[in-house]
Amino acid sequence: PTILALADQLRVGKETVRVALESLQEEGLVIKRKRRGTYVQFSEVPKTLSRPRSKVLGYLCEEHDSAGGTDEIVSRPCSSQMLQGAISEAGQGGYQLNIRSAKPFQLKDIYEQMEASSPMCGVIFDTVDKEKFVKGLSGRGIPVILLDHEMHLPKVSSIRSDSVQNAGLVIKHLAELGHQRIACVHWHQTDFNPWFIRGYRKGMREVGLRFRRPWEMFLELSSKGAAEAVEQLLAISPRPTAIICFHNTFANQFVTAALERGLRVPTDISVVGCGGEEVVGLSCTQLDWSAMGRSAVQMLLRAIDQGDAYETEHLLAPYEWREGGTTAAVQ
Repeated sequence: PTILALADQLRVGKETVRVALESLQEEGLVIKRKRRGTYVQFSEVPKTLSRPRSKVLGYLCEEHDSAGGTDEIVSRPCSSQMLQGAISEAGQGGYQLNIRSAKPFQLKDIYEQMEASSPMCGVIFDTVDKEKFVKGLSGRGIPVILLDHEMHLPKVSSIRSDSVQNAGLVIKHLAELGHQRIACVHWHQTDFNPWFIRGYRKGMREVGLRFRRPWEMFLELSSKGAAEAVEQLLAISPRPTAIICFHNTFANQFVTAALERGLRVPTDISVVGCGGEEVVGLSCTQLDWSAMGRSAVQMLLRAIDQGDAYETEHLLAPYEWREGGTTAAVQ
């Protein structure tokens, strides 16, 4: 209807109608067409209303205790630093973390509790190695980042420590000191990190050294495991002159057990730790665990922002050598 018709129909003045139509035009509800009049501006109404985007990120850490109940130290110091980095990065981006930890058999239930308490727009799994669980969750369409682990699953990105480079770096340094018989202690749960033992074997080949199976030990990362490693070392003939340990704390426990058995470190045996918490005086490799946590959040936010256009990433964090007092040249 024209302004005159509307004014007459509504029994108001023409100016009132004109102001009302201008207001409706500003709101995009009507459109004025020159010499034709004013028309209703139809817009498509979505069938379903989308809820506001969540500003919560999930962070679920899997607990790795030994089957016998021994308190192993394999990932706790590292996980703590990665979590702190993730919290910092999320906060800078305006997000908060919903943080939980769970035993392997609790992962699904704990995650469902997290989702029920606060809907999440993405999730980081810290040291989670249960492929069936991760695959099922990624199928729901929620962005997933694996932290300090890797699975080649569609749309599941990861960032982990470069264990192959780590072991190779240590062996190269020991070889430069004249060591040719180099043993290796790996975590008995090898499925969690199969790359470390591969790096040991690859590193030995690259420096032209042969390795023997008795030099490879798969033990609990505990004081008990350290004592067992010393006994196995003493039983080998000819005895290795150096040993690399999967974790810094375990390397320190090995040094203590070796000294108790009368071995001199580093005169009789050089000992190297391969990452973890800081141990004063230990020859070791190390990386920035906090930076890994920050990188995981950055990857997750990219996955959230880019949606279907996001391309899966698999990043490796390199180690650096740190000189200590537990390695020496072969006498």
